[in-house]
Amino acid sequence: MFQQMTLFDAEATRAQPLPKAAGDSSQIEWSHSRRDLFERCLFWYYGTYYGARKGTAKSEPRKEQLRFLKKLGNVNLRAGTIMHLVIRTCLQHSKKGDSWAVERALSWAQEIYKQDLRFSREYRPGTPLLSGTNAPVLLMEFFYGFPEAEELWEKSVARLRKALANFFTNPEFKRFHHGASHPDSLIEKTVRLKDRHFNLRGQIDLAYPEDERQVVLDWKIGGAGGESSDSLQLLSYALAAVEELGCAPESIDLYKVHLGDGEGKVTAYTVRDHQIRSARARIIQDTERMYSMDQYGRDGVSGAFTPCGQPRVCRMCPFQALCPKGVEVHVGD
Repeated sequence: MFQQMTLFDAEATRAQPLPKAAGDSSQIEWSHSRRDLFERCLFWYYGTYYGARKGTAKSEPRKEQLRFLKKLGNVNLRAGTIMHLVIRTCLQHSKKGDSWAVERALSWAQEIYKQDLRFSREYRPGTPLLSGTNAPVLLMEFFYGFPEAEELWEKSVARLRKALANFFTNPEFKRFHHGASHPDSLIEKTVRLKDRHFNLRGQIDLAYPEDERQVVLDWKIGGAGGESSDSLQLLSYALAAVEELGCAPESIDLYKVHLGDGEGKVTAYTVRDHQIRSARARIIQDTERMYSMDQYGRDGVSGAFTPCGQPRVCRMCPFQALCPKGVEVHVGD
């Protein structure tokens, strides 16, 4: 399914004055995932970007606990991570002339996830987590004893298999497979942009030249949703691509590919200069808001970061055992 859309609504894309950054907010590295966590739950944000890091919040008494809990994965995010790993590997091999069959990709993805399942089932408190690229991930649903942990894992496996099967079998995606084989294609490219007001970091899933234009796309494991947030994410990639690839905004074709939506859904977006300006203004605003909390985080003042207290968010948070609200998570909520 193919859909053409614009990024942001008419009000959001009107000319807006750029806010002036307060203080040295450029020291904050903006990424869509960081921004999303800041909006979702400040305590989760604190644990991820301050409490669990060695170089910050040095007075934090729960430092080792936070560092351990940060390594937990939840089944939704883990399935997405495995999907991206498999797609990246397949595209990289294809670029070298080694095309993978769908069965090979599905088998590898499922074996990775089964290792996580075995490790999580057998894990005993106090056992150190394994490290390394191929180390299994401890799934928090099992660590916290969610009664529906097995069922949640099964559902995420089905979602992962469906997304990867669509990636290989949907004829509409052949264009992207072909584009990834271009000598100048970028496959899961980490991009950084240093601005006077902010530092941006993002990861472009796939970019390649096509008919004197630049195609930039983002793979999603689930269905469509969160349009405004996704739009900002895509525009941040476009903003970085303008600098990384040296192209004009109008020459970029942005695609969001929801691999788990039916047989797969592609949404195309046009990019205009005023949309880039709007996205830049929003990133500056985000950076200022995060900067206003930065010193509290660096000093380990965790009480300044209020937990959201929303069960649907809490059940996905790796730090729920240390949440000052003591939220009891019920999977059925």
